[in-house]
Amino acid sequence: MLREMELTCQSCGRKFKMPQFEIDEMWERNISSPVFCCTKCALRGWNPQAVWLARMRRAQNEDK
Repeated sequence: MLREMELTCQSCGRKFKMPQFEIDEMWERNISSPVFCCTKCALRGWNPQAVWLARMRRAQNEDK
């Protein structure tokens, strides 16, 4: 059975799932590397403000 982890994109703040073995391989190479949901976000780069805004929107939607 393929295990997946839910991560947050470090560029757009969107939640996405990634197989556990891919995460393990990526962290073996560099534990401090950011995780992105797609190539577009990887090219855009790390954006802490977008991640914070996405978390705030999700929290507001969960309260409703």
